Amino acid sequence: MGERDAAAMTERLLRPLRGMIQVLPHPLLLALRERLPRGLAERLILLVRSPADRWARFLRGGFSVPARARLHSLAARGGTRDAARAAWILASWDFAQGAAAEALARLEHIPEGAGADERAKAVLHAECLLELGRVDEARARLAPLLARWPDDPDLVLAGANALRRAAAGSDADRRAWLDPVNRLFHAAGLLPLGAGPVAGPPSPLGITTARPDGDPQAGRALVSVLMPVWRAGKELAHALDGLRRQSWTNLEIIVIDDGSDDGTADRVRVLAQGDPRISVLAQAENQGAYAARNLGLTRARGDLVTVHDADDWSHPQKLALQARHLLAHPQLPANMTAMVRLDDDGRFLLPLRPEAGLVRVNYSSLMIRRPVLERLGGWDRVRVSADAELADRLRHAFGKGAVPLLHPRIPMTLARQKRQSLTAASRTGLQTYYHGVRHEYRMAAAHWRDGLGGRFPTCPPPQAPRHFPAPGFILPRPQEPDLDLLFVLDASRPVPGLPDLDRMLRRLAEAGLATGLFHWQLLDRHGLSEPRGPDPALRTLAGEGRLTLVCPAEVVAARTVLVPDPRPLRVPIDAPPVVSCARFLVADDGRGGKLHAGLLTARPARLVSRREILATIEEAFATRPPGIG
Repeated sequence: MGERDAAAMTERLLRPLRGMIQVLPHPLLLALRERLPRGLAERLILLVRSPADRWARFLRGGFSVPARARLHSLAARGGTRDAARAAWILASWDFAQGAAAEALARLEHIPEGAGADERAKAVLHAECLLELGRVDEARARLAPLLARWPDDPDLVLAGANALRRAAAGSDADRRAWLDPVNRLFHAAGLLPLGAGPVAGPPSPLGITTARPDGDPQAGRALVSVLMPVWRAGKELAHALDGLRRQSWTNLEIIVIDDGSDDGTADRVRVLAQGDPRISVLAQAENQGAYAARNLGLTRARGDLVTVHDADDWSHPQKLALQARHLLAHPQLPANMTAMVRLDDDGRFLLPLRPEAGLVRVNYSSLMIRRPVLERLGGWDRVRVSADAELADRLRHAFGKGAVPLLHPRIPMTLARQKRQSLTAASRTGLQTYYHGVRHEYRMAAAHWRDGLGGRFPTCPPPQAPRHFPAPGFILPRPQEPDLDLLFVLDASRPVPGLPDLDRMLRRLAEAGLATGLFHWQLLDRHGLSEPRGPDPALRTLAGEGRLTLVCPAEVVAARTVLVPDPRPLRVPIDAPPVVSCARFLVADDGRGGKLHAGLLTARPARLVSRREILATIEEAFATRPPGIG
């Protein structure tokens, strides 16, 4: 039985169970999923997962063109849960792409209680209305749900967005939008936010708090706060003021200038006057925030270490909350808190997946015992995602519960998101968590940890070789691969004509050839499979330095590009690498059809026989590689 037949049979067998489970309201299904053990929850999701959910994985996983087409087809059927679910997924996607009108049109055709959690749908609906300037309608959409769930953080923050847009600019209006937000802080026993001038620099967003009393436990532990800065603007004063106001007064604040050329270090020294807790280090060249944090760690004296971004603002009781928790739980190595992202206008921002909620984990809030952090080797020396990787290393070393999230529904940090920040830029942005550099980095790190066995997951010192590969453009000193051969293929399955790909690639490496591989999955038109990564054996090769796994949007030079199987190229992929090459050879399987070869390189593809592909490989080194032909 072929893969397609087996998948279809599985779908037929699950259909009756899906039918029984899907009569339950969607919010109840979500609640059940949160309360069941992880393994059982995954099985439940498998049973109730709509075809729309499968295509959603491809939508975010690099196949937006075919996935959108299939979701459109599902949504057009109307009147079914699968159609409603497809409409919800498309609405979420459209809003994230800046198409609020299209998203709104889809939302208005989803029946009540179908296709999406009612609260998540209302939040997205209101955000679309706000984007289109229909403020009164947004407030009316949220009002009945806020009356029903007055303490739901996502509804409260969406309501605050509507109030802020409705404000006429007076001081009373500026404060009114914070009133519902402060219910969240009050319920958690925390100080409320304010919006008005206070002693010290005001917030660029008009947000501050009263200065809290010093925490009586602060003398028990010194907390070192590492703050990398690069070309810091006016928000730096507010970030530092938020740290100075912390109730945990036993602090040292180490600001690391990451090679700025605009006098940032001098600006920090001016802001630090009168507060001996603040010191400044300078990194000679820009290497990214994580390399700067590691430099700061060499000067840290604190029992506990945490970090802070230069354009974020932290609630003044945040550090006390985390420090008290670690002092009360000496068996735990670290903890984290939550955040909400907001733009320069003070609008709370939805994530790429609205069902995830506006309040989300803040990996930059990690507070960790300094001896543990030093034993781990600090942060990985890359430019993105090293916060999450460090948390994963902690869980690998100390267990899944090693990094608890405190007050998971209270945003203890307001994280500014600028249009040009790493979290928003297209090549390294948050969307690459599903397809792109963050995804590739995350998979490479997980493969390395999985192979450690009982060994401790320590990051190597700066000049030592990396323990796992990272795309060159996120290294402290960015690099672009320069390859002899670049293979483009579905690296998750056997390749026609290359039955022993792993062995062949090893031989190419032994011959001294720089070889790369870009994984372009062969898409099952039924969408029954999941987005798949390269075979683990190929990740092992990459970890040994014998192969370069090229990631989406990477810029690559290659003398020869080889496509031994043209089938993957018949379906377009998002953000392929940008390749310059001398030769571009694609095997001709005689089936015709459009090949999206031009997405890779401007050089025209030359269709050749598989025999010529093999001959080109043989040409690369004198002896014929065993296992091919």
